[in-house]
Amino acid sequence: MIQANLDSDQFEQHRLTSQEIELILKEFSDADWARASKMAEFHSNNVPGVTGQDLLQIAIEKFLSQARCWPTNTHPLVVLSNALHSIAYNIRKKEARVINPNVQIESGDDEDSREIVEPSYETSMSNRLDAENMIRAIERQVQGDDEVELVLMAWADGLRGTEAAEASGLDTKKYDAARKRLDRKLAPLKELWSEQ
Repeated sequence: MIQANLDSDQFEQHRLTSQEIELILKEFSDADWARASKMAEFHSNNVPGVTGQDLLQIAIEKFLSQARCWPTNTHPLVVLSNALHSIAYNIRKKEARVINPNVQIESGDDEDSREIVEPSYETSMSNRLDAENMIRAIERQVQGDDEVELVLMAWADGLRGTEAAEASGLDTKKYDAARKRLDRKLAPLKELWSEQ
């Protein structure tokens, strides 16, 4: 019982308070908000009825209400990216089965009965799953290395070189080291995808 309390206390020490989160968000530059918006747009793809701005708002509300933990010692954009991914995944999972209001079931007396149908997507299910698996594989490869995650975000925005270093907030030396680590982490995935 004492050990459980200690673990709980240690956990509380590693999460930011609502006030600390507010301070971090107030310190965001216009460029930080632009990157956060781009990440939210990316993660909101194939999320029914949710825009990138909706997703970003949900994430911020969850952090400020302490429904989600904001870990310490992690770059704020990495924290936001992880939250956006998780929230979008959970929404897609809940919406995996939808009710079509235009299809009535003939049998039964319940006038409100409707047929449950699978949602349709513009891309084929197999292509979507391949893309989602690829994204998850990349996220697993870079998880835990904040600098590499920031470089990956810059690359996802189509930035390279000096522009990517500036966008990631890293000096040239740190950017170059993180870029090399990212290349090494992605190398096995590149080989795997080239075989398919």
